[in-house]
Amino acid sequence: MKRLLYFAAMVIALRATVAVAQTLTPAQPGVDTPQPSSQPPEVAYSSALSPETLRVFVDRNPIEKTDCARDNATGTVTLKLHADGTQLCNLDELPQNYRAIVKVYTPYDWAHRCNLGAVEGKRLDAVMVRGSYADAKSAFSAASVPEDFVAPDFYLARTFGPFRSEDVTFSLECKEAKVDASLKFSVEPLYQVNVSAVALAGKSRQSFGISEGVITEATDSTPVDYFVGATVYPAAWRRINDQWTYGRYFVSDLRRFQDRIGVTAGFSLSSPRDQLFLGASVEVVTGLAVTVAWVPRRIERLTADSDGRQYQVGDAFEGTSAPTQKHWDFNSFGVGLAADATIMKSIIQLFK
Repeated sequence: MKRLLYFAAMVIALRATVAVAQTLTPAQPGVDTPQPSSQPPEVAYSSALSPETLRVFVDRNPIEKTDCARDNATGTVTLKLHADGTQLCNLDELPQNYRAIVKVYTPYDWAHRCNLGAVEGKRLDAVMVRGSYADAKSAFSAASVPEDFVAPDFYLARTFGPFRSEDVTFSLECKEAKVDASLKFSVEPLYQVNVSAVALAGKSRQSFGISEGVITEATDSTPVDYFVGATVYPAAWRRINDQWTYGRYFVSDLRRFQDRIGVTAGFSLSSPRDQLFLGASVEVVTGLAVTVAWVPRRIERLTADSDGRQYQVGDAFEGTSAPTQKHWDFNSFGVGLAADATIMKSIIQLFK
């Protein structure tokens, strides 16, 4: 029994000796020593935020400019800026109803000493119409170096929008570094109606006249008529930021195939009361669509004389104009092209 107690005492003493030795032994290079778990300390930057430190930070952290990321599924655009307000990604316009995530590349603690803001411009109309009647009509008429910066990243970030204005201006202000930068972007609207200049080729037309006292007939050999049309896009529904919205974008990287299919209607430019059209269109390139349409129109027909006899071509007639009346012809169709009025106007300006 004494031997057993002596053996137990020796084991306890040996374990205590090993524990003390481990505590007093310094950590060896390359050997991981377990550390007690705790929250990570806040990253600090020792140099003050000033114009000089800002300049050095920007010079030491060049970033290659790329296209701004856009997520059509969530309706967001990510705009990245450097700490001095320099734009770090390419962005021409912000789509209507999208949100913008603005991120600024800074050292950690600078983010708490700078402010991000956004100011929207004039509110967009409830129904956006692309082009106008006038556009369509004109288309047919002719310092000391600081210490190293600690963990720079996109620490300063805010989300703005969704945008329903003509433009939006983002601002970055860091008073200590004398940064007061602003970036203005136009907003690409969702258009519900598109005004177009439409040229349709269809059935030939007859007209009647008087020559040497005889009724004559003339046929239009080039039956091309010009119209002002308005196009809507029945399939141009999209879900943006959990809301269903009707309308289409006209920038190429935001278009979908179903946005190209339209229903278009309009009236003749020369005789708006005598010729109308209703049809379907498919956009082949931006702003140019193939159109097939039903074209109801009023046409001339010879009338009857006082005895009830129908006048015929070649009959003698005393007068300066042929005896005609206008009747609606509902059996007329046409095919042609529809061009955005705004695009046609721009093309015409190039040749002036």
